[in-house]
Amino acid sequence: MRLSINFWGFYYTSNIPEQWQGVFDCIFAAFFAILGVVLFSVGVSLTTRAAALNPAADFEALGRVCTITHIESSAKLIRVPEDHTTMPAYMKTHSLPGDRGNVRCDVNYKYSFTAGDGTAEYTSWIETKSQSGLCPPAPALLHLETFERGDVVDCWRIRDGKGKVADSYRCGNKPHCYKIFNPVQEIKDQKSDGTVFMIVGAVFFAVGLASLLCVRYWGFLLQLVTGWIRTDRRDD
Repeated sequence: MRLSINFWGFYYTSNIPEQWQGVFDCIFAAFFAILGVVLFSVGVSLTTRAAALNPAADFEALGRVCTITHIESSAKLIRVPEDHTTMPAYMKTHSLPGDRGNVRCDVNYKYSFTAGDGTAEYTSWIETKSQSGLCPPAPALLHLETFERGDVVDCWRIRDGKGKVADSYRCGNKPHCYKIFNPVQEIKDQKSDGTVFMIVGAVFFAVGLASLLCVRYWGFLLQLVTGWIRTDRRDD
């Protein structure tokens, strides 16, 4: 039997004996179910950790008193298979000559800033922005950054007496944890990401479980067990 599998853009063709078809079907179904459990667990972890935090109580808003002094940027070209059915539309707009895939440019930004009238510089957490197409010679040419040098922006600081700040807050300058990104919004985004992981995980698990419970797989297992019983009886 010749089997062709299309697994989100991954193609595999091989000669598989008829009696092993059920085995491979069960393996793929189990893979979906296990992957679903893993994704769901990651989502629960993200949501639980975010829900345990209270950014309004952990941080104080300083107002528009932080000044962007320097911006570091780096770019990375990401190749994405063109037949990836779940690929967002913005990733499909550019193809390399002679290449089978589409590309996008991921740019990382790290901001340096001062707070108030102080001269001490603090660094932010790395911000990642994406744009379809090739990366330019200099990442700064894309102008995807949220802030520009010289901007005076809102910022937040960990409240006095709070001690060590949770990693979920994404501080780039511990232990001070001055932030130019709203910690309340960051926690909301993490909760949203956790919910997405949980939904995707539940879908994967449901697909895998439904496949495992399919009559076709139960029939294969029944035939396998029956064959063992018959073999044992012949041996007797």
